[in-house]
Parts: sequence; C-alpha cells; structure tokens
Amino acid sequence: MMAIWRKMIAALIFILFILSIVPAALADKGSNDGSDARIDVRDIVDVDIKASTGRGNDKEKNESETRIRTEVRVRDGEVRVKEEIREKIREGADKKQEKLESMEKRLKDRVKVAQDNMQRIRDQYKEAQERFKVHKETLLKLHTKVKNCKEDTEKQGNCQNEKKMLRGGVKEHLLKTTEVILHSIEKLRIKIEAAENLEESDVTAALETLTKLEAEVKAEQEKIKALTENSSAQEIKSEIKELKETWKEVRKEQQRLIVLSTNAKVETLLEKHHGLVRSMEARIAAATKAGADTSDLVAIEARFETHITALEEKYKAAKEKWQQSDHTETARKEWQLALQEIRKGMKQSQEILREFMHEFRSLRVKEEISAETKGEVATGKE
Repeated sequence: MMAIWRKMIAALIFILFILSIVPAALADKGSNDGSDARIDVRDIVDVDIKASTGRGNDKEKNESETRIRTEVRVRDGEVRVKEEIREKIREGADKKQEKLESMEKRLKDRVKVAQDNMQRIRDQYKEAQERFKVHKETLLKLHTKVKNCKEDTEKQGNCQNEKKMLRGGVKEHLLKTTEVILHSIEKLRIKIEAAENLEESDVTAALETLTKLEAEVKAEQEKIKALTENSSAQEIKSEIKELKETWKEVRKEQQRLIVLSTNAKVETLLEKHHGLVRSMEARIAAATKAGADTSDLVAIEARFETHITALEEKYKAAKEKWQQSDHTETARKEWQLALQEIRKGMKQSQEILREFMHEFRSLRVKEEISAETKGEVATGKE
C-alpha cells in the first residue's frame, strides 16, 4: 500500500515539474519570434473578441474613420486645387486667345470697311476735283471779264457787276477747294485705318490729327459761306490765305503719314530678311549633317547678311534724315530717292536668294547621285 502511494506522489511531482517547464519554454519561443508576432496574435485575439461579443473599440473605430475621411478630403482637395489651377490656366489662355481673335477680327473688319469705302471716296474725290477744275475755268473767265471791263474806255472803270460776279465766283471756288480737301482727308483716313503694318498708337495719333485738320477745314468752310457779294477784297484775300495754310498743313500731314506707312512696310521686309537668314542657316546645317560641302552656301549666306546690314544702314539714314527735316517737299523728294535705293537693294536680295537656292538644290542632286552610286557599288551593279 505504501509502495502505491509512493508511486503516485512521484508521478504527481513529475507532472508538476513538467508543468513548471512548459511556460518558460513558451516564453523563450515567443521572444525568439519577435515583437511583430506578438502584435499579430494580439490583433487576432482583439478581432476575435470583437467578433464574438459584437463590440469593439469605438474610439479606435472613430479615429480610423476620421483618418480615412481626412485623407480623402486632403487628396480630393489636392485634386480640386490642381484642377482649379489648370482651369485658371486654361481660362487665362482662352482669354488671351479670345483677345487675339477679337483684335484680329476688329482689324479685319476695319480693313474690310476701309476697302468698301475706298472706292466710294475715290469716286467722290474724283468728282470734287472735276468740279474744282470746271469752276476754276469759270473763275478765270470772270477774272478776264473784270480785266476787260477795266480796260474798256466806254465803261470808264464802272465794273461793279463784273466784280460782284467775280467775288461770287471766288466764293464758290473756295468752297469747292474745301470739298477737295475734306475728301482728301477722308481718303487718307481710310488708308490709315486699312494699314496693316502700322502700330496701333501710330494709327490712333494719325486719326486724331486728321480729325483736328478736318475740323479746321470745316471751320474755314463756314467762314467762306458767310462771304457775300459785298464782302471786301481784303476779307476774301484773308480767307484765301487761311485756306491755303490749312491745305498746306493737310498736305504736310498726308506726306508724313505716307512716309510712316512706307517705313513700316520697309521695316517688315527687313525683318523678313532676318527670317531668311535663319532659313539659310537651317539648310546649311541640314546639308552639313548629310556630309555635303557647304562652303559655297556659307559664303553666300555671309554675303546676304552683309547685304542686309547695308540695307538697314541706308534705311536708318533715310529715316533719320526725314525725321530731322521739317517734312517739306524737298525733304520728301530726298526720302523718295533714298527709298529707290532701298528698293534696288531688295531686288539684289532676291538675286542672292536665288543664287543660294540654286546652290542648295545642286548639292541635293550631288548627294542623291552619290547615294545611288554607293548603293550600286554595295550591290555589285555595274
């Protein structure tokens, strides 16, 4: 009996020993697996508890949802900001494009209106000139009558009727002159409005000047209309003098605007010359890359650049001389002579360009022949 109890006590001690060893072994194993394993187990246990009890950590849930919503808002906000920036850029580009299109449309409309009105103004100007010439002949006849009357001994210088007719004729002649001047101003205005090479500021300034001159002519016109057959010779002479001065100012402005418009055209042509230089350089670069001998092309291009420099110097000298002058008829003739030299230079530009293109095409033919020859040698053709 005692032997049985001893065996049972020994077995119980052995079991207790085993049980005391197992937790230590489990702890060692857990430390060797690392912290991530413990976190994973804890997460799984937490999830199992939440699933089994139907309850979870509301605070963690709310924080998670808040974080997700915040991230969504931030990301969505970034997208919206980027879209807004893109939209603003597009709007800015669209506005610029609309502005350019609007300016282009206004310019085209202005040119179209000017072209439509040009023929009408030309016809009116021509008619006014015809009336002016006819009335001038009538005035000369009246002047001859007065002269003959004074020389007639029978009338003894009693020529009041003839003088009244002459005064009336002078008045009509002056009115016809104002019509010609006004039509000339209108014709010039249409040309300025249709000019495509002038700066907007130059166009505005020119139109303001023409409007001012037009008002002066109309004021003179009203003074002339106020003349009568009984007006004194001094009054008539005074109106003639004032109208001549006004007509002189109109012609001076006309010449200035013609020079301004022509200068703008010349400057545009000179700018195109520089564009041709860039085109030459591009062709030379392409030919060089293809292995062609471009020494002749380079020489022609250098000669063309020298030619452009000479043209620009001639134009600059002519322009400065005109600007420093008082815009008289003599100054205008000198400017025209300088312009003729520039036009001759433009013709020389065309000759140099033709020479360049002829040489360039010649190089292309040589390269094609060379390429064909190399191909035949490579394939063994004879």
